[in-house]
Amino acid sequence: MCIPLHSYLIGQPHRIGPFEEVLRHIAADGRAWITRSGDIADHYLAQTSGTSA
Repeated sequence: MCIPLHSYLIGQPHRIGPFEEVLRHIAADGRAWITRSGDIADHYLAQTSGTSA
């Protein structure tokens, strides 16, 4: 799941605390892969290399 963030919405001072809580909850659950887009692309390429389309 991608969590798109817009600076106007999440950048408000009163929202950063709850946002940090949500991120901590997601990370602590253990089911989510917290990563960067490049890592996702690398993983995909590693899984699909050597296969024919």
